[in-house]
Amino acid sequence: MLHHLSLGVADLARAGAFYDAVLAPLGYRRLWTDAAAIGYGSSGGSDRLALRAGGAVPGGGPGFHLALSAPGRAAVDAFHAAALRHGGADAGAPGLRPHYGAGYYAAFVADPDGHRIEAVADGAAVLSAIAYVVRDYDEAIAWFTGVLGFELVEDAPREAGKRWVLVQPPGGGTCLLLARAVGDAQTGVVGRQAGGRVFLFLQVGDFMAAYTALGASGVRFVETPRQEDYGWVVVFEDLYGQRWDLLGPAA
Repeated sequence: MLHHLSLGVADLARAGAFYDAVLAPLGYRRLWTDAAAIGYGSSGGSDRLALRAGGAVPGGGPGFHLALSAPGRAAVDAFHAAALRHGGADAGAPGLRPHYGAGYYAAFVADPDGHRIEAVADGAAVLSAIAYVVRDYDEAIAWFTGVLGFELVEDAPREAGKRWVLVQPPGGGTCLLLARAVGDAQTGVVGRQAGGRVFLFLQVGDFMAAYTALGASGVRFVETPRQEDYGWVVVFEDLYGQRWDLLGPAA
């Protein structure tokens, strides 16, 4: 029913920094910016949420509440953590809300202008993350964000020097959980999680643009692009030699 929604904000830069952070785990990114507004949506789509300067209403007015769909519980958790790091206020920690429905998992925050925002995963089964064994957290983060253009969704400390590191393709999708190898058995699968076969499949809208950009970033392709019945495809290797398919539409 709704095509898009606009929120009035007092400080556009502050609000933009907040929504850049909290929308990324939900699969949305900044699509455009001008002097008076910022628009958010999925990559390749139109904006669904806009921030507009100079029209802030404290709390969004009586009864205002904006609920955003999350691809899974990990995304709800990441949304809530990002909100608190970027000037939001806690209005309800991540957790199940059985009074709203079976499997209803949500978190609630107020943005810096007081708008009440929720992220919810309503029980649909989704693949929220895939564990990807790496040699070192920081070198893997640098490669995925600097070369593939992935977004760093979360990097949080855990016990015994471990970290919870999630990266995600630009515009959303399943996250990779970067897991640092511990011991010989785990070290032995770095770069070989599929036994030498293609392990991951990166779908893009503009195949040739992505192919050119990755080549310019130093990505090693093991073949030339080819066109199959399902579209364009080329195999490349990441920093550990793990094989990926880069996929694009036929036309």
